[in-house]
Amino acid sequence: MVTAAENAAAPRFSILIAAWNAARFLPECLASLKAQTLADYEVLCVDDASTDATAEMLDAAAAADSRLRVWHLAHNSGQAAARNVALAEARGAYTLMVDADDRLAPDTLALLDAALSAEHDADAAVLRLVCFDDGGTETEVPVRTGRRSLSGREACLLSIDLSLHGLYALRTDLFQAHPYPEQPRRYADDTITPVHYALCRRVVLTRATYFYRRHAASCTAALFPEKLDFIAANALLRAHIEGMGFGSAARQRCEAYIWANYVSLYRRYLMTRHGLSPEVRRMCRSAFRTAHAAMRPLRLPRRLWMQPSTFFVPTFTLFALWQRLLWVAKGRPRE
Repeated sequence: MVTAAENAAAPRFSILIAAWNAARFLPECLASLKAQTLADYEVLCVDDASTDATAEMLDAAAAADSRLRVWHLAHNSGQAAARNVALAEARGAYTLMVDADDRLAPDTLALLDAALSAEHDADAAVLRLVCFDDGGTETEVPVRTGRRSLSGREACLLSIDLSLHGLYALRTDLFQAHPYPEQPRRYADDTITPVHYALCRRVVLTRATYFYRRHAASCTAALFPEKLDFIAANALLRAHIEGMGFGSAARQRCEAYIWANYVSLYRRYLMTRHGLSPEVRRMCRSAFRTAHAAMRPLRLPRRLWMQPSTFFVPTFTLFALWQRLLWVAKGRPRE
């Protein structure tokens, strides 16, 4: 139970960090937090049963800065579960997550604070997302709206197909009422973001910068069978959109996104299947077959029906045959 004294001393922001074998990049991440021009924050770190020096690094950081607290999990539980451990302990007015291999610009929290203070009914503030690699190349991820303030419903609709990404500071009570889904283990952000936005009165877009590291070891660069979690996450996204009672436009947008992802993932499977074990190939085909049967083709927009690569074929067997024919037609090798 939080005492009155603790509540009075609650920080403006809670920052969640789930870390697993992050020793290579963790110091850079923590240094970016220490460099914030706004110091009114807490950092909640969860070591997800790391086998490298992550645990020791976090404990040393906590010993040097009272704003940082650390939890150590006995078993590797996945990013979403680790974040939820920290989320349950968050005391800030707003909560955001930072991956252990990413970093914030020095003025990020100050800009978030200014944006949230300027609009009294803002429940979330979206960060500016910049991807970078070890070579120093930086690329800003575009947001497909020219507006700086959106209703929660508007933000939700844009986020369905990632026209609006899912890096934001959200009112902590809303975040805690709707934590990260822990199954599937990956892509929790994609499935919970529309829910979070839908709960908001207003969502403001800011120039507060989040630097996202692109490298081969990241979750988003995973291959099969890990990529099958994306299929399960998309199914959960559909369930959320249907459950929130949005109209046909939202359901169509969601189904178009899911179908395009499904086709893209299957084509990636075709590219890599010869390097997979028979067991993994059976697992993949079973997951694709189940996902195909759950599609809602009547919701797909005309533009997808008009393209050979995304044309909906009624059964998985015919779909797989059609994709192989397209594969061969583009000069790819036969099986």
